[in-house]
Amino acid sequence: VPAVATARSVVRALEALEAARIAVATPYTGELDDRERDFLEESGFHVASIDGRGLEANTDIGALTSDDASRQVLEHVGDDDLDAVFVSCTNYRSLAAVDGLEAKLGVPVITSNGATLWDVCGAAGFAVDGPGTLFD
Repeated sequence: VPAVATARSVVRALEALEAARIAVATPYTGELDDRERDFLEESGFHVASIDGRGLEANTDIGALTSDDASRQVLEHVGDDDLDAVFVSCTNYRSLAAVDGLEAKLGVPVITSNGATLWDVCGAAGFAVDGPGTLFD
């Protein structure tokens, strides 16, 4: 039975977009951000920058909105020569921010949930219409 896991789905999504240099936004603490950077770099991506909100409680992360995600990304991502932006965390409601962020930044933006949805649909053999370049 085909199966997916979010971390691998993110890697597959970034590879599908041919992204090499990325910026990352998370709701996490510095320690988790360091682990995320290590994982992404060991997976072959250059993490140009990573910005975390310093949150630990899952309920605090779940209280964040797509507007919070948009603000974080726009405040964090500068004029780096990026191939993509990744907003991490399946409890961070960031998927609704993807289209607006891509329009403003001019690069693909993926989220944990978006990458997982895209990957599970691919594993199941059917197309799905979702936000952003990843689903095009």
